[in-house]
Amino acid sequence: MGVADQGTDKGKALSAHSWWAGALIWVLLLAFLLRAYGLAAQSFWHDEGLSLTVAQETWAEILRGGGEYHPPLYHLLLGAWTRLAGVREFSARYLSLLCGVVTVALGAKLGSLLVGRRAGALGALLLAVSPVEVWYSQEVRMYALLGALSLASSVCLLRLLYGKGGRGLWAAYALLNIAAVYSHYYGALVLVAQAVWVLVYTARRRTWQLARAWGLAQVGLGLALVPWLPLLWQQFRAQDATYWPGRMSLLDLARATWPGFMGAGLMVPEQTALCLAWLAAGLAALGLAVGLVRTPTRSAAALLALHVLVPFALMYAIVRGRPKYSPRYLLVVVPPYLVLAGAGAAMLLPRALRRWHAWLRVGLAAVLMGALTIGSALASTNPLRDSRFGRDDMRSVAHYLTRAAGDEEAVILLSGHFLPVFRQYYNRPNCFPIPPEPMPAPDVDQVLGFEAIDDLNRALAGHRGVWLVLWQDNVVDPNGVVTGLLDGVASEVPVREQFRGLGLRHYTFTPGTQVSREMFGQQALDLTVAAGGVKLLSAGLAPARAGAKAIFFLAWQAQRPLEYDYHASWRLFDAQGREWTRIDTPLAGEVYFTQRWQPGRLVLASHALPLPADLPPGEYELRAWVYPLTQSAHAETITVGKVHVLPRGG
Repeated sequence: MGVADQGTDKGKALSAHSWWAGALIWVLLLAFLLRAYGLAAQSFWHDEGLSLTVAQETWAEILRGGGEYHPPLYHLLLGAWTRLAGVREFSARYLSLLCGVVTVALGAKLGSLLVGRRAGALGALLLAVSPVEVWYSQEVRMYALLGALSLASSVCLLRLLYGKGGRGLWAAYALLNIAAVYSHYYGALVLVAQAVWVLVYTARRRTWQLARAWGLAQVGLGLALVPWLPLLWQQFRAQDATYWPGRMSLLDLARATWPGFMGAGLMVPEQTALCLAWLAAGLAALGLAVGLVRTPTRSAAALLALHVLVPFALMYAIVRGRPKYSPRYLLVVVPPYLVLAGAGAAMLLPRALRRWHAWLRVGLAAVLMGALTIGSALASTNPLRDSRFGRDDMRSVAHYLTRAAGDEEAVILLSGHFLPVFRQYYNRPNCFPIPPEPMPAPDVDQVLGFEAIDDLNRALAGHRGVWLVLWQDNVVDPNGVVTGLLDGVASEVPVREQFRGLGLRHYTFTPGTQVSREMFGQQALDLTVAAGGVKLLSAGLAPARAGAKAIFFLAWQAQRPLEYDYHASWRLFDAQGREWTRIDTPLAGEVYFTQRWQPGRLVLASHALPLPADLPPGEYELRAWVYPLTQSAHAETITVGKVHVLPRGG
């Protein structure tokens, strides 16, 4: 080869490198701008408030977990960051923003290592505008950090697989894995995918040298985790109680994941996210199919597919028996997934534009990439334009109550576990969480019972009104005990304002008003229904006026585990046996099915029976037809008690 040819080749290499570097700079700038745009526009929500609260603890307390369900690395970093930058929305979220931009750069590197610079650049572009990546790059949680660390670990391992590193890179790989798992336990999902990479590599090359080095790195990870094992076990046991038992199919997981990556429900309507998800999935499938067919890219496509599918399969194994799931749990698969999509678009592009079909391929790639890129960018910023989407608006409701709540009014938080984030915006002393000392997340096995009466009375004492803020109340109070008690002793004042993700009710009452256990009945009933599976222990039937609602309180108890969900038809009869009104409800709350009742545990409930305006005053009998929700439903009839109806008005 002549000197001129060598110069030409060198010039082409420099030109290609310049193109790559220039494209990456523009993509990273786009990623930064999308993540910085509106960074402080939305309120902190519950999880962010929890992270900020933990991060402000002492370093020793953070190392002990700070009452959270996650390992401590992110909170240590956040604690250091917020001590320097502050705890306002923009400054606190900026740490995640930086991690998100780093993830885009690493995605470009992953793609260039596996399927070429063109695919890497297109994959990085998709990562830059990805709705789910933008969302968690604007959140004070550990997911953006986990994504960056896991992806950096995979890039290191790829370089090692290609023989481009030594002991220093192995040390970096081990440290990145330790940091990833100490950021979130789901960092282990990527480690399993990497283990499959190493096994495939070892089987193909028939050499154990790399496998031994990889094994030593995992030994280092195991030793680093030893001090954390007692807290890990404690946290995992607590996490099991934060969601209702149930089943999640593989199809359910896929339906929640792929549209979820496009912001379904959080950022855009489900249908919009589904269209974007199909576009991305089509390009990724094309990238995988063509990559597997072509010999030079076969192993790279397989590695990317494993990086996506192995964590997905492991997640299914985790959630299939207790469906506590959010697409953020699989954020670690978004970079390889979008790199595959970028590879699909890159494979549409011809090497040269010499024939008409080459231009057709360019046009098709431009249309598909343009639609996905522009659609994703619009989805990422949609919460700033459409008030239906975005994080739960704790800030607005707190600011509203700061203005609206009077000096003689209390603010009740139901459930009280969102107190940490509420305190970020509301500092008045009239705030009463129920339960008063909540866990970081609600415990579905500890729904409110009679203890709610004492908690509620503390809020009522010395006040003539309460504002009830509702958030995840269907978990901690699925039977509506608190709202039922307030409906029984106070008058509800309509609240015209609405707040995204929260409910707000306003009640007024006579000073000195209290609630009591007697509202659930003073005499034992001991009525058995559900084929002996449930007992109605007592019922409190308060007087009601015609044209209003008759509120009645019930105390149930399951005698054994129940196979079906039982409902009741509540009917009001006069002395002549004429039925005047009825309502069908679950025995307790809408989401607290009788299959979820624990045998021997008291279940409180309240219901409201609408009374006709022309109902004559007098004594009426309340009866219930209790039936299971099955095709062969057989109703059991019980007489609950007497309801005293007062004349309308007054």
